Amino acid sequence: FDFKIVKTMSNELLIHKFHDNEKFLSDMIYEEISYFSSNGGNMFVCRDDDKNFMCLQHVPFTLFPTEISRDKLEQAKLLAKPFGKLVHDISIDNEFLISNLEETGKSDPEFTGRLLEIYKKCVEEGIHQKIAFGIHRSDYMIDKNTNRLLQIEINTIASSFGSLGQKITEMHHYMNKNYFSSILSGMSDNNDDNNDQQYEVEMSESLVKITDGFQIAHELFLSKNENQQFTESNTIILMIVLESESNFADQRLLQYSLFNRGITVIRKSLTELHELVSLDENSFELIYKEGNQESKLVSIVYFRAGYMPKHYPSEKEWEVKEMIERSTAIKCPNSAYHLVGTKKIQQIISEEAIINKFIPNEETKAQVRDCFAGLYDIIKDSEIYNQAIEHPELFVLKPQREGGGNLVFGDKISEILKNSTQFELKSYILMDYIHPIENKSIFVRNLKSIEINAVNELGIFSIVIADEENEYMNDFGGYLLRSKPSDMEDGGVAAGVAVLDSIVSV
Repeated sequence: FDFKIVKTMSNELLIHKFHDNEKFLSDMIYEEISYFSSNGGNMFVCRDDDKNFMCLQHVPFTLFPTEISRDKLEQAKLLAKPFGKLVHDISIDNEFLISNLEETGKSDPEFTGRLLEIYKKCVEEGIHQKIAFGIHRSDYMIDKNTNRLLQIEINTIASSFGSLGQKITEMHHYMNKNYFSSILSGMSDNNDDNNDQQYEVEMSESLVKITDGFQIAHELFLSKNENQQFTESNTIILMIVLESESNFADQRLLQYSLFNRGITVIRKSLTELHELVSLDENSFELIYKEGNQESKLVSIVYFRAGYMPKHYPSEKEWEVKEMIERSTAIKCPNSAYHLVGTKKIQQIISEEAIINKFIPNEETKAQVRDCFAGLYDIIKDSEIYNQAIEHPELFVLKPQREGGGNLVFGDKISEILKNSTQFELKSYILMDYIHPIENKSIFVRNLKSIEINAVNELGIFSIVIADEENEYMNDFGGYLLRSKPSDMEDGGVAAGVAVLDSIVSV
């Protein structure tokens, strides 16, 4: 294997070959799994011989951090606040949001249409909680043909791996300081004056920053609460989760972090909440009550589920969703933020007229404009439509779905475009295909390592708390790096394709 080590002093690239040193490799894997698992890097997986039996396994990761251009990393960080503000400003423009999603909602009535109807009902009734709370994650790749940092998408609901994204950087940092450097110096040329220098891992504080966001939003809610029946001791945060959640540790770490700050988090599914929450039709407070326990006031509802149609198997789940949206609880995200994250709105905001409408600052306009790959309305742009049929390899076809595994590539694009009606095509957008930079990596999955050609996806968290008049928080919230095999087009960590990674900036 070739391990690239970046030195902090001179940024020289040293390549150490360990073709015959299997013990070094196995020692590294053992140490890293031990550290990561001990600090929360675990997930539930189904056993191959019994799909009903869940077992605990370490979250897959890279053996070493990946080199990313320092300039590109800083560029991505600088986009956190502009995108946080952009999402918020669009979300409070009710007319813009509704008019631009009306046709998409009709073409996707089972999901986008339902979300839009709930949002419209809340607007007509009056928004009972003006404070919006977003944990957005904007995902980027560096295109090798243009050397541009290009946005893949912005996630405005259930943006995952904020907790474990921090933990993987801590693990690589620990290995660097306490294990790797000593092994390296023992195997390096004794005449190498630089062999005791170390590379520096770019640390992410995403768990800390997200916890900060929840604390600020929770305290804001309490400061505005006029019901003396409910105080800090019986006011809670609800986390909406799947009943069978594999990525439990990423959620639990946040729950425990908030507990350490005196804030109670209760995790429940939408189905479970149908029997546990109620809406006071006078005050619009969301009340949680389980069995004979005392009633609790909900300050924040945090959606880690609810972003896919299958999360709403019956009308019960939609009833809970509507109840939450109508309530005074702060939503993370509210339905407006959720809708801004749809593919259609992401396509629209890349248009020059929309950039000019929502971003007054010329420097910020240029920053945002520069990160957009080509995004196209299939119905309006007949030239792109025809080009995509003839050369589908130049594009990605994106449906109005979240959760990974939904993107369409290659000849399947031509097939869908030629065989779909205009009405059906309204639920898709086209994006230019990004050719990401490839690098050598070693993935550790299920206690085993594999050398692989990898590509990387950089996620930048934006944490936003604001209403129509005030911005209480709009900060860069840390980063997440995921790597996947270069021959895999789509799929995340939970899908068993990508692994968690961290950055050495060069």
